[in-house]
Amino acid sequence: MPISIDLEKNPFLRGMVEHVRRDCTVDNIVSVLRARFGKALPSEAADRLRNCPQHELDELLCRSAVATTFEDALRVRLDSAVAVLAGGPVSNSKRKND
Repeated sequence: MPISIDLEKNPFLRGMVEHVRRDCTVDNIVSVLRARFGKALPSEAADRLRNCPQHELDELLCRSAVATTFEDALRVRLDSAVAVLAGGPVSNSKRKND
C-alpha cells in the first residue's frame, strides 16, 4: 500500500516546498513579462520579489498577464512594498485586515 505525504503539512518539507513555490512563481512572472512586453525583470527586482508573500506573488503573476504596461504589471500594494524594502514579508494578520 502506498504511503501518501502532504508536503505542505509536513514540518520538515514545508519550508522547502514554500521556497520552491516562491522561486517558480517569480520565474513565471519573469517569463510572462518577457513574453508580453519584451522586457526582462531586473535581477535585483526578482530578488526582492522572492521576499514577498506567496499571495502577493500570485496577484502579481495575474496582473502580469493582463496589465497594459510593464509598470502596471509590477505595481505592488503599499504594505507589501514597505515590507519588501524593510526586508521581511507582510504578516498574514495584515493581509486579513485588507
